[in-house]
Formats: sequence, C-alpha cells, structure tokens
Amino acid sequence: MITPKKIKAEVIRCLRAGPPRWSATTEKLSPEVRWLVAQITPGSHGRDAPVGFRAAFPERAAEPDWPELGALLKEAHEVLLSQHYAHARWEQGKDRDLMEAYPAQEIIVMTEPEPEGWRERWIAAGGKCFGTRCVALKKDPVWRAFSDYNKPYSPYEWSGSLSEEDVDENEARSLGLFQKEIAPPDQPPPLPPVLPTRPIASPKLEPAKTRSPGAAKGGGCLSVIAGILIVAALAFLL
Repeated sequence: MITPKKIKAEVIRCLRAGPPRWSATTEKLSPEVRWLVAQITPGSHGRDAPVGFRAAFPERAAEPDWPELGALLKEAHEVLLSQHYAHARWEQGKDRDLMEAYPAQEIIVMTEPEPEGWRERWIAAGGKCFGTRCVALKKDPVWRAFSDYNKPYSPYEWSGSLSEEDVDENEARSLGLFQKEIAPPDQPPPLPPVLPTRPIASPKLEPAKTRSPGAAKGGGCLSVIAGILIVAALAFLL
C-alpha cells in the first residue's frame, strides 16, 4: 500500500515534469497518483479530491493514515491545479505582443501569513528586490532557479502561497530591468601611446647638368664641318 509520503514524492515528480508531460509521467506512477492527476480539470477543487479518492479506493478509508492522506490529497490537487493554470497563462504570455507589453513579472503572496524566508530564497537564486517587491524579466533564469520544480511559473513550492503578476514595459524600464549587464564607460578609452620613430633621410638629388644655348649651337656647327671634310676626302680618293 502506497504511503502518503510516497504519494507526495510522486506528485512532486509530476510538478517537475509539468502539465504537458503529465500523461507520460503518470504511466510510471502509482494508480493513486494517476487517479489524482486525472482529476486536474477546469472547475475542479481540492476539497473534492478526498471524497473522490475514497470512492475510487474504498479500502484506503479503513487505513490508519487516512486523515493524513485525505489532507495530502487536497493539497496535492490544489498545487497540481495551480500549475495547470499557471502553465496555460505562461504559454499565452509568450505571444510576441504580450511579451513586449508585459516583459516582466512580480512575485505576489497568495496566503497569510506569507511563507518564511521566501525573499531570501529569491535573492539566493539571483533575483533582485526593489524595496519589498521582487521583480524580474520573464526571460530571466531566476524564475526557474527560484522554483522547487524548475519551472518559470507558479507554484514555486508545495504550499502554493506564491504566484506571479505581470509588470508592464514602462514599470520594468523604471526599475532598470533593461540595463545591459556591462554598462558603457563614461569616457572613451585612452588612445595607445605613440611610439617614437626615426626620421627617414631623403636621398640627395644631384643638380641636372644643362648646356647653354651657345654651346649646343656650337656643337652643331662642328658636326656640319666634319661631314664636309669627310665628303671632300672621299672625292679626292676617287
């Protein structure tokens, strides 16, 4: 016979799997927990779980642990139903327009008194508090780190005392949630030092030698005279 402790452990396994995988997960669970998961339907209530369970498993009503089991079934039904609805809201909230309009969410306490130490758990998971408010972008991994079931939506713990509420873009910006992880520097970085360089020596240019107009003319006359003498010498020999 399955004990209340074993039932709670199996329900927690379902919570970690999440609603989309409940049907596959429950195949490996006890008949009692499979029955309980089957009761998670819109409009159902945790107070009905013990009555239905007693009808489905009448032999358990005679067991000494029935009072403990009945209370556990009520709690388990409520926490599973809470995750069922929260998952549906989370899927709907992934719409692009909704993500732009409500990019963040805030933890809200659903019961009194509130759970002890939950803000310390939030900070330990990597979250930030703004006064008494705990807010983060929906895509921030802090939500899964804060959850006992590794889910970015409620319930975050067994009691189901904590849930979430949307935060619009203007408020998220006013809280500084869109600041980059590495802030730009106030001043540009200094330029690297200029290394000294040796001056490049320019080559020495020799002045071009030019001839005077007279010299150029004189050279031309001499060439003509030499040509005449050669022709005369050839004529004499012939």
